[in-house]
Amino acid sequence: MKTIKIILLAILCTISANAQQTFYEQLKANGNDAVYTTFYRYNATSEYYTPGEQGEEINIKLLEVKGIPIGFKAYSVKTGKYVFGFDEVQNYGRVDHYPITKMMKHKYDSETYAMIDGSMYKFQVDKDGILKPVSLWEVYVLKRPKAMKQDTEEKKVTKKKKKKGLFSRFKNVGKGGSNSEKKYLRSLDIVSIVNTYETKMSAKQKAYQLTSKDKSDRAKIEKFRKEGKDFVKRYNDSIYNSPKEVENRRKWTKINAGTRLIVKNNKSTTIWISSSSNNFSNTKIDSGREGAMDCRSDLYYFFSDKKGAKGVKFYSANSACGSSATIN
Repeated sequence: MKTIKIILLAILCTISANAQQTFYEQLKANGNDAVYTTFYRYNATSEYYTPGEQGEEINIKLLEVKGIPIGFKAYSVKTGKYVFGFDEVQNYGRVDHYPITKMMKHKYDSETYAMIDGSMYKFQVDKDGILKPVSLWEVYVLKRPKAMKQDTEEKKVTKKKKKKGLFSRFKNVGKGGSNSEKKYLRSLDIVSIVNTYETKMSAKQKAYQLTSKDKSDRAKIEKFRKEGKDFVKRYNDSIYNSPKEVENRRKWTKINAGTRLIVKNNKSTTIWISSSSNNFSNTKIDSGREGAMDCRSDLYYFFSDKKGAKGVKFYSANSACGSSATIN
């Protein structure tokens, strides 16, 4: 029991430390190989964010010029195409503080991104510059590469009893598959997490004294901005097309192809796909559209997103990884 308490304390300390890292520190710690799963807000009229429809997996890369962070770009894991991003040189992304960056906000509107507990959060922030739980709209949950490459045979090991309480919250972090990421997100106290991060980071900013290097870096960013977009584009292209980055993209494509099943919906109505027969957590696929699912689990389709709805099993675990299935 003493050992378990020590382990839990270590996990809590790690998450607490990570939660107080700056925007750029967390992106750098995750690395440019990091993959995140998108979860949209379930109800736009609800008071606070709850995870709803799952979106695509994205790869978020930190943008730097000569070692100075200037923003980020997100790419679709499936297509490799650019999805969204902010930077201080080529568009209107601006940090609220440097180097103690709490968030990156659009210069003229409310679109804002923050990094909390290793995942990216999208807010609509007012002119007061305060992160508020009520203004959270999307969360991009960090996936762990180790879990994504986990051998499928490990999932056949005898199931252990489900842990409850605090320990189960940490048990789900970083496991492969969109269902575990959604469960993890649902287990979080979003209001507490956002408010705590806002309070601690704001206090950290007020207490910080700018160094000569900080001032020099900011001056360089202003210079990059004046020199124009071409300079930064050439620099970023040289990094993106480097042998290391090309190999990283090839690696992630292979990993995702090996653990994914593309589900095509040929029915005339929307369906929901779940690895749970009781529809506990699901992915919505509209008529004529398709979605990517984890091929390492049994899959069922439903005509409702309500828990307990009657479903139809259409796929068996590990039977067709890397291919597709059509619901007619």
